[in-house]
Amino acid sequence: MAYEHITLDVSPEGTGVLTLNRPAKRNAFNAQVIEELSDAFETLSKNPECRLLLIRGNGPVFSAGADLEWMKAASHYSERENEEDAYAMAEMLRRLFELPQVTIALLHGAAMAGACGLAAAADIAIARKGTIFSFSEVKLGIIPATISPYVINAIGPRWARALFVTAERFESDFAEKIGLIHHEVEDEMAMEKLVEHYADLVY
Repeated sequence: MAYEHITLDVSPEGTGVLTLNRPAKRNAFNAQVIEELSDAFETLSKNPECRLLLIRGNGPVFSAGADLEWMKAASHYSERENEEDAYAMAEMLRRLFELPQVTIALLHGAAMAGACGLAAAADIAIARKGTIFSFSEVKLGIIPATISPYVINAIGPRWARALFVTAERFESDFAEKIGLIHHEVEDEMAMEKLVEHYADLVY
């Protein structure tokens, strides 16, 4: 399918770069973004030439999570329509989690709600210093159900419970401490050096 809100490129050397490319909306998720991500992960799963996948966000933040306009519209959906949206998100994350490639989420600025799920479903997560995280779904009266298997696997049930019910914001140093990310780095240069380190290990 043609992508409008993401880009996907695979180098001749076998490194894929998937970029959330909706900067005017802070790379927020809606049904189309989720569909495009799901399709991209399915495509990559069938590409044996790609051995490493980097997941980035274009603009000032990695992703602000769910698009509020989409969430407002969903409040008028039927139960079946809401279930279909949830299943689509769950399937997208499952495809990411099961990719044969080594996957690295590269976070900056902010990674909110569902974007935390992308980080948790990736094999490796790296964040620039000062990146803000929050499981903010509770502020909309919902729970982060679709991302919870991956987040709980990463940070454990105790921290997940506390952060899910409070929507407390925290930064990359705390995210590293609890295991949501593997590395906090000072800047983009340090992030690229760490990516090179992992690429050397993969290749």
